[in-house]
Amino acid sequence: MAGTKDTKELLIFGTTLASGIGRALEDGKLSLRDMSELFSIITTANAAFQGIQNVPEELKDLSKSELQILVAQMKADLDLPNDELEKTIEKGFDFLLKLYDVWDVIRDYMK
Repeated sequence: MAGTKDTKELLIFGTTLASGIGRALEDGKLSLRDMSELFSIITTANAAFQGIQNVPEELKDLSKSELQILVAQMKADLDLPNDELEKTIEKGFDFLLKLYDVWDVIRDYMK
């Protein structure tokens, strides 16, 4: 198994980016207060891109339980000012789990 370390770090960067930008732009302008939001994005970027070349291999070997853990992590990390948008995105994460089930059936059929 390839694990999910690098995939998880990339997803953490993605949710940190979305959440940070959302909070920074919540009042419609950038200020010094927003620098802390942007700093959190920068701190996760290094880890995210350091192992990005491993992500395709990790995804090829992804188990359902690993995907469930990644989805739970993304839901926990995502914090948008617009709660409705956040709920919609989280439904998309749940949809990934359903797609995995379909893919699993197809993969079993192809064996």
